[in-house]
Amino acid sequence: MRADPLLGVLYSRDGEDLYTREQFKTLIDPLRDHEADRLIQAEGNAAGMGEIFHWIGIAAVVTGVVGVLRTTGDQRDIFWGVGAGGVFSFSLGNIFAADAKADRFNAVQRYNRFAHGEEEILPKPAEDEKTLLNMDSLTMPATPTPASK
Repeated sequence: MRADPLLGVLYSRDGEDLYTREQFKTLIDPLRDHEADRLIQAEGNAAGMGEIFHWIGIAAVVTGVVGVLRTTGDQRDIFWGVGAGGVFSFSLGNIFAADAKADRFNAVQRYNRFAHGEEEILPKPAEDEKTLLNMDSLTMPATPTPASK
């Protein structure tokens, strides 16, 4: 792991740089650790959403700038709004991208703890909250009857 002023945190293993989600997934999958798998999956989801919002933002900003430059009068207000929405969308994409980077970092840290023997595999979390409670074993207490005088 090393820091790059333009690209942020860069990861490598045995001298080979790791860039793509597939490279990380190939590295982490043999651990059979559910938490690391969840982090890599969350990283992919957040990165995808970030990219979608970035492209929407770029398209809206370009549309807004071109519209402002090519129209006159009252029509410009609409294009100013489209451009502002594009900036907002791009900023939202940055939030998703930052979340993806955090998930990737946490997955790598978990992998490193496994490599040093500091971490154990966690059990697979319950997929359904109802399985956490065994409702069949619960019994209702008997209703107390009022004491007679």
